Amino acid sequence: GDREVATAVKLLGKSMRYVLENVGTAFTTLEKELDHVDVYMMIQHLRFGDRIRYERKVEEGLILSDYQILPLLLQPVVENAIVHGMEEKEEGGLITLSVYTGTSDRSDRTKLLFIDVEDNGCGMTEEVLEKLRLDIEDRDISRNKSIGLYNINQRVKLHYGDGCRIQIFARPQAGTTVRLMIPADRMERNDMI
Repeated sequence: GDREVATAVKLLGKSMRYVLENVGTAFTTLEKELDHVDVYMMIQHLRFGDRIRYERKVEEGLILSDYQILPLLLQPVVENAIVHGMEEKEEGGLITLSVYTGTSDRSDRTKLLFIDVEDNGCGMTEEVLEKLRLDIEDRDISRNKSIGLYNINQRVKLHYGDGCRIQIFARPQAGTTVRLMIPADRMERNDMI
């Protein structure tokens, strides 16, 4: 097991380096943030083996280094997919992270960058989903659930404006998708301070 231990130490070192480099920084590139998620998922692969697979899909022609994102924004969403979505999966788990552009539903047709974290896990009922949606908008400090998604939602809104948000879609036994929607022009490197 020496090779596996060496790999684990190397991956943990890369992960810690990313975290330490981004403490106190306002932005990182989307490319570096996704690389951090890749490293995190490699660590999870050492832990779970083939029980959970991971795929990253990026829209063709999208240059990830041209976009700035808040650091340490995506890994907690992926971690939630593992902890909550895959808890009942003994095999065949899949987490897919997709990055693509589109336009808003609003009349101004704002160009958005979408980041979806999707799992094929246990999903949730409509009642549980609605409660989660409320929890990530209005934090009740007496509850200790949904803190990660609440914090991410608040960070996104503070930095990119109220029009930006997290959306959550789920069905029982059909998985969950957490979608971040951010105006693409607010993420372009030449527009960031």
